[in-house]
Amino acid sequence: MAAVAADCVLVVPVGSTEQHGPHLPFTVDTDIALALAERLAAVREWVVLAPPVHYGSSGEHAGFPGTLSIGLAATELLLT
Repeated sequence: MAAVAADCVLVVPVGSTEQHGPHLPFTVDTDIALALAERLAAVREWVVLAPPVHYGSSGEHAGFPGTLSIGLAATELLLT
């Protein structure tokens, strides 16, 4: 692993895996977050890109197959 300067910023793309109807993939939230983070990292040398987090607090989607939800408390613990 390469050393990282103290003035770098770690960017963690977060996007829940959840349904958005038949016209979008389950991963659309993560795909968008990752694309934005990659664009930022490409133009700012002080950005360190972490792997994306594919789950979050998506209780309102719990009734739909494919949803990955760990709840609000677990999401906060993961990201702080």
